[in-house]
Parts: sequence; C-alpha cells; structure tokens
Amino acid sequence: MLFVVTMLTMMSGLAARMRDNAQRLTRRVFLQDALVVVQFIALAMAAGLPVEIFAGFVRVRAAGLSHIGFWPWLTDYLLRWTVDLVFYVIGIAAIMALIRRLRRAWPALATLVYVALYATYVLISPVFIEPLFNVFTQLREGPARERILSLARANGIDTDGVYIKDASRQSVMLNASVSGIGRTARITLNDNTVESTPPAELEMVMAHEIGHYVLHHLVKQTVFLGLTMGIGFVFIAWAMRSLANAYGARWNVTGIGDPAIIPLFWLLVALWGFAAMPINNSIVRTHEAEADLFGLNASRQPIGLADFMLRDADAHPLSPGPFVEWALYTHPSPARRIETAMRWRAEHLPR
Repeated sequence: MLFVVTMLTMMSGLAARMRDNAQRLTRRVFLQDALVVVQFIALAMAAGLPVEIFAGFVRVRAAGLSHIGFWPWLTDYLLRWTVDLVFYVIGIAAIMALIRRLRRAWPALATLVYVALYATYVLISPVFIEPLFNVFTQLREGPARERILSLARANGIDTDGVYIKDASRQSVMLNASVSGIGRTARITLNDNTVESTPPAELEMVMAHEIGHYVLHHLVKQTVFLGLTMGIGFVFIAWAMRSLANAYGARWNVTGIGDPAIIPLFWLLVALWGFAAMPINNSIVRTHEAEADLFGLNASRQPIGLADFMLRDADAHPLSPGPFVEWALYTHPSPARRIETAMRWRAEHLPR
C-alpha cells in the first residue's frame, strides 16, 4: 500500500504540489520539510487505514484477543500516530537538512539522529507517552508486590513502586515490562496479567522483565538498531541519488535536497525496515532468550515459564518453522522457551 501511495504521489506531481504548498506558507526550509512530512504521512495513513482496521481491529476481535470498541480503538490508533508523527517530523526534517549540507556524508550523521530520537522515545515513554493510552495505578500491598520489589532490589533496580496498567481495555494478552532508563525506570504489569496469572508464573514473568533492565537490553538494542539503520541509510542515499537523477525532471524534483523527495525517502526507509527485519528480530530475540535465562536464575520458576508459554499460546503457534521464527519472531518460539525452562530444571533442581 505504501509503495502504491508513494509512486502515485511522486508520478502525479502531488509531492511537488505538497512542496509548493509548504513554500507558500513559510520560507524556512526546515518548516517546509516538516509540512511535507505531515501532508504525506497523513495521506499514507488515510490510505492504509482500511488495512489497519482489518488487521488491528477486526481480526484481533474475531480471534477473541480484544474486546475494545471501534471508536476507542480508532482514538488510540490516531493518538499513537500523532505521537509518532512528532518524532517523524523532527527526524526527517533534521535528516533533510543534513542531506542538503552533506550530500555524500549525511548517512553517518543521520544514524546519530535516529539513535538520539529512538533513545529519547525510550527514555520519556514511561512518564509522558504511555499514560496517554492507559491508566497506571500502584499495585496494592501484598505478597505479589513484595516479591516483585524483592526481585528488583536483589538485582539492583532502585524502585519502590510496581504499577498496574489497565491494558485489558485494549487486549486480553498477558504482558509485563520494565521500561525506561535510569530514573524513568518503571515496573509495570498488565491488569489481566495480575488477575489471571498464578504466583509462580508472575514471579518468572517479572524476573524476565527485570533481566532486560539489568542486562541493559534497551541500550544495546538502541545501539544495534542504530548500526542496522546506518547501513540502511547508505542504501537509501544511493537509491535516492539514482532515482532523482533518472526521474527527477519527470517528478518535478530538483535533487535529493528537494522537500518533494520526502515521500520517496519515507518509502525507502520502510523498504529497508522490511529487508532488515530478520536482522533486527534476531537481535531482539537474542535479548529475549538472555532474559529468559536471567529470569530462571533469579526466580527459579521453570514450571512458571513453561505454564505461562502454554497459557499464552493463543497468540502464536507453539512451534513455527525455523525460517518463520528467524524472519518474523521477536521472541524465541513458545516451544523453544519451554525447552529452555525444562533444560534449566533438569540441570538445577533435584530430581
């Protein structure tokens, strides 16, 4: 869908008209870039909305994984796009400024822009972004709260709060997280996870999430994804130059620094994201496997991990093919995680 929208935007001259509209409104090139980004992303979102409704609302409800109504779902979807749009506008406008100043060397500095924005999103998300979509309350006093805080303290997380997220309004999926960095770190449980998860499973889930924090996975992931995106920017620079030289006159685009090239830039970023998906998924999947082992060692609840995987198996096949797992899965398959838990049990606990 994005490919079709982008090609129609470029070939019809709509991208050039978006640029002309922006230039009539302001003489500042940075703002012209920002206005083109807003115009094109709004168009792309509107064109892709029917697909998003089917995939993100209709199918999920049909599978029994969500009970949210259409208008609340649509409100959340549009709000998420609005939040993301702020980062897209800043990032693309900054990169376009680099392209105009550093025609050949811009991919290196564009990588730093990407890493800075990604890290900023991770840092502020628990405090400023996530509360836009859900209500967070403190987990009430009790054994579960004390055990979670004990796990956190034992592993170097300085916090005195465990938060409950009203995620059940959006999904029945079970989840938990330790999000943020430094002082913004926050231990969070979905309300349906607290209500339906036995103590052994809950302890293992939280130990897994604490493992992500202790092992600095967010920082590592930011670096690795930045490196992957840096390679992508080299490809994007070559593709933009080639296409602008070949079709620039036909599209009424003067070069790679023209704001009218932004739809093409966005498409190339998306294509690289698709091509690099197996690499990025492998990075995240490795971190998830490490967090499983950390969680097993911290909680000593292998049966908890195995049971949780079986109860949460409605969302994913237990054992997909090796290629599907490598290319599409951000976590080890449930079968592989159960195997890890049983191997740990066999090696650590008395027979």
